[in-house]
Amino acid sequence: MKNSMILQQHIPYAATISRSLDFCVTMLSRSNVLYPFALLSIDNDLHSVFVPSNTQHARGGMIEDLQAQIDERKLFAENAISILVYSATVTHPNRKESDALVLTITDTQGHNTVTIYPYKQIETGIKIYTPYTCDFSD
Repeated sequence: MKNSMILQQHIPYAATISRSLDFCVTMLSRSNVLYPFALLSIDNDLHSVFVPSNTQHARGGMIEDLQAQIDERKLFAENAISILVYSATVTHPNRKESDALVLTITDTQGHNTVTIYPYKQIETGIKIYTPYTCDFSD
């Protein structure tokens, strides 16, 4: 993954973000569907987190279930960083919609950053565009 795909404030998490994006590209190259997943780094030991399921179909609450698993695993960790990843359709200020990968990055202190990676499916696979963060008003 190119370094330009990592925002300056996320440089400490570059390896984990790159792995997340690489997995997304692999999955989206084979299917139009990307189920939510997470990567959790505890003391620099990387863990994949998925929602257990007995079916092939998505169900509601998957993101919340992933967040609960992350919170449980981080409970006694001193140095833990998580990246929760899911796909969404976003509307840009110019009212144009696009597919996007949403990465919710949570650092050791519990601070969250939501970063959007617009993407497009092309003949040769997936093209991911320059990311941006978004501020949510209260």
